[in-house]
Amino acid sequence: MNLALVYKKLDTTSIVTQAYNNVIRVLHPELIAYPYNDLATFYLQKTMWRNAIAAYQRTLDGNPDLNDSYYFIGMSYMNLSEHQIATIMYGHSCPK
Repeated sequence: MNLALVYKKLDTTSIVTQAYNNVIRVLHPELIAYPYNDLATFYLQKTMWRNAIAAYQRTLDGNPDLNDSYYFIGMSYMNLSEHQIATIMYGHSCPK
């Protein structure tokens, strides 16, 4: 995981993606939400909206209680002008 964080600082998308995929491959399934969340945040910062959505969805596969992921999926859909889906995702981000 530390190597992925270093690559993030270097700002090389393909290397960052590969480093996180390597981490995810060896982690116990219960722990994969966190590297996916970090990867998704990287994509969000790079305005790679579809990649961010996919990674945040994988985050939620690992831990559906990470409400921030729903919010950032909604934000990504807003940036893609897919407002109806964004509204649904924003609704899921609010704890009940």
